[in-house]
Amino acid sequence: MSRVLLAAVLLLPVLCQAELKIGVLAFRGEKAAMTRWSETADYLSASIPGESFSIIPLDLGQMSRAVASDALDFVLTNTGNYVVLEARHGVSRLATLKTRYRDRTLTRFGAVIFTRSDNDAIRSIRDLAGHSFMAVSREAFGGFQMAWREMRDQGIDPFQDLSSIRFNGFPQDAIVNAVLRGEVDAGTVRAGTLDRMLATGAVKLEDIRIINPLSEPGFPYQHSTRLYPEWPFAKTRRTPEELAQKVAIALLSMPTTSAAAQRAGSGWTIPLDYGSVHTLFRELEIGPYAELGRPGLDKVWREYRAWIVSGGGLLFALCIVALLTVRTNRRISLSEARLRKEVEQRRHTEQLLAAHRDTLERRVSERTAALATANESLRRSEAT
Repeated sequence: MSRVLLAAVLLLPVLCQAELKIGVLAFRGEKAAMTRWSETADYLSASIPGESFSIIPLDLGQMSRAVASDALDFVLTNTGNYVVLEARHGVSRLATLKTRYRDRTLTRFGAVIFTRSDNDAIRSIRDLAGHSFMAVSREAFGGFQMAWREMRDQGIDPFQDLSSIRFNGFPQDAIVNAVLRGEVDAGTVRAGTLDRMLATGAVKLEDIRIINPLSEPGFPYQHSTRLYPEWPFAKTRRTPEELAQKVAIALLSMPTTSAAAQRAGSGWTIPLDYGSVHTLFRELEIGPYAELGRPGLDKVWREYRAWIVSGGGLLFALCIVALLTVRTNRRISLSEARLRKEVEQRRHTEQLLAAHRDTLERRVSERTAALATANESLRRSEAT
């Protein structure tokens, strides 16, 4: 009995151990995500004693909600989604993915814009105006935002200048098939998607025309956009630093010949600079920089509070001065009216007085003359 109790005590930490969740962006579907990344979870579980890791396939919306609710310990997502999660939820990158194409190791990726080869109306990005277009989603970095930036540089607003834009979600292969079937005029997918479908025979090279084809030394895939750093492996804000350090060391130490590295692509390297992603977001005014184009009232108040208060005070003072000025002018006008009335009344009175004086003087003269006549008559009577 004591041996059973001792075994239970020793096994209790293992039985109670919480599994560490790695949220993975399933851009080609859940099955493909599990196939590609399960070996990485097994590798980390074997490399870090006492820890167990599992893969959680998610789409973009699910990824954002899971990180916001602290339901994940680590995330493995596309470059653009990482920058958004970094700004909004405090995730921080530990390593950047390396992929392999034949004998080349790649740490950057891009997107390709394409149409059917028999669509002669679309031969450049500017020709996309007035045509229908398909992408993964508005929030998809390689599945739309890279192409959006190139359109913007060519003076094309995809939300105004295209005849229509459809967001089809994952997997991206469906976008290629929709363009080939003629359901839409053009589309965009992550660089490498077309090359993989060509290699497997899912599509034929002669059926596809690449729009705005670019050439970058060392990058083998057909692409139409600038290149950006590969996917990062990042920790969430709830993950302890000590555990994150162990995971980073394990990833950077992953042998390129291991099953995990072969499934993932090639392995991992130190985290790259994601400044070019921030530049894209600033130019498009999306993600962490969405407020640049649509500042809210709270941001305006925070940024310009002193100016708003001083301007409001000055405007209030000007209103008071204007009110006092109007009131004073009105009083002056009333006083002038009363003064004019008084002057007019005085002038009229003076005229009446002058007329009365003239009348009195005339009567005095007449009385004086009459008195003189009477006196003369009296003297004559006395003389007689």
